[in-house]
Amino acid sequence: MGDTSNAATSELRLIDQGGTNETGSPVTVPAPFPKDAEGGAADSTEVALLDDDVPRGLEKRELTWWRLALITFVYTCSGPGGLEQVVLAGGPIIALAGVFFVPIFFVVPQIFVVSEMGGMMPTSAGNVVWVQRAFGRFAGFYNAWVFALTNAVDLAVYPVLFGDYVGRAFIGTNVSWSETMVFRIVGLGIGMALALLSSKDISNVTGIGCVLTAGFFIVVFFAATPHLDPPAQFNYVEQPIDYGLLSSSLLWLFTGWVSLGALAGEVTDGMVLVKGMSSALGIDVVMYLVALLAAMTKAVRGEWTDGYFVTVYDRIIPGIGPVFGACIGFTSLTLFLAAIICYTRTVWGMAEMGWAPKILQRQLPTGAPVVAVAVHAVTTFGMIWFDFGFIVQVEYTVAAASYILTAAAFLRLRYTEPEAHRPYVVPGGMPVAWLVTATKVIVMVATSVAGLSQDWRVGVAFVGTNIAVVLGYFAYDRAHPNTNSSEGVA
Repeated sequence: MGDTSNAATSELRLIDQGGTNETGSPVTVPAPFPKDAEGGAADSTEVALLDDDVPRGLEKRELTWWRLALITFVYTCSGPGGLEQVVLAGGPIIALAGVFFVPIFFVVPQIFVVSEMGGMMPTSAGNVVWVQRAFGRFAGFYNAWVFALTNAVDLAVYPVLFGDYVGRAFIGTNVSWSETMVFRIVGLGIGMALALLSSKDISNVTGIGCVLTAGFFIVVFFAATPHLDPPAQFNYVEQPIDYGLLSSSLLWLFTGWVSLGALAGEVTDGMVLVKGMSSALGIDVVMYLVALLAAMTKAVRGEWTDGYFVTVYDRIIPGIGPVFGACIGFTSLTLFLAAIICYTRTVWGMAEMGWAPKILQRQLPTGAPVVAVAVHAVTTFGMIWFDFGFIVQVEYTVAAASYILTAAAFLRLRYTEPEAHRPYVVPGGMPVAWLVTATKVIVMVATSVAGLSQDWRVGVAFVGTNIAVVLGYFAYDRAHPNTNSSEGVA
């Protein structure tokens, strides 16, 4: 993305679909893909007017499917961090089942939605634009702020994992809380500095993380294979099962798919999203399976806690624990980088829509939204003082409404804009579109209910966030009355 002080942006004016911001100015998003893009329908009817003579500036489309696959793998997996909480909450059998079933019922629907919507609206604003276009500005504003706030919560998980693993690796199981916090703060500082790189450079860094992670787990898995005995090692379930922690932790293991829609404005063609994300999902499942099977050969019931893989892998290959901890610390930073390039671009999109301060659009020559990065640094610093389990429960309980709105927007736009140019269309017609939406809604409602029933603090965060966002909308609406009659929702 280019410097917003420069007029070098590609302007896409969305006709009769809320394609202006709250000041009445057209929303500027990257140009749509050519009609002959791979997978594009040559006879489809565009619902956009593109000013072809507007210079593109620094808004280069550099993300190919394999680069996106690297970013996606690192962002949505990159290592077993967080898998300990799944075993702790439900036991190894449920953890193993979750690794197989969560991708089917949670991830695949998201890949479908993001690929179709991202190709239809190739903007770095992601689902901020999708929901607003489908339901109008109240739903759009609400979704944008809930999504942005829960993204800020999620971002804290990665410095937390960095601190927990590095501390356990170099100090041991007796690492103190203060020592852990120092490591978390160091991880946050390194991550924020690297976040100022371009998306292309970040994909190169995450590629290194992919190689390190995959190589490490292959070595450990083959070392553990002679000791693998699933009937004996997976024969217990933790009681009582903590459904709130279990569901939130399982979803977090496969987090980030909707956020990847914020990269739609930087991919090289309309099929990159579905190719890149689908490729990464297969690697995700294999990595989690390999990590869990290897760990169970030396794991002891009752020992599971944050950073436990350092201890158990050291039992598999004596002396490798610190190396593994350092490896997971590094991959936690690559997770952080993959997340922040999506999250800050979502905030950039909110500012473009007029729903957040314009200063958040300030960018470096690398395309990094520097002010948005700084804001996320502050909010992340405030969250890293909490433990992993609480952070992910708050994240998914509060974010449920945003996930539901995104899925519903996908379905509604199938009805309201059936002729819109879509480089990728979810196969199966409307029956599959309904199935994808219903599956996502059921999963997120169940997760939200589980989170609210397990921890009163999660309920406070849920109620407080919703009240703040709704009041914020009414204050905004009073200052900027809605004059766009084309929106179906006030």
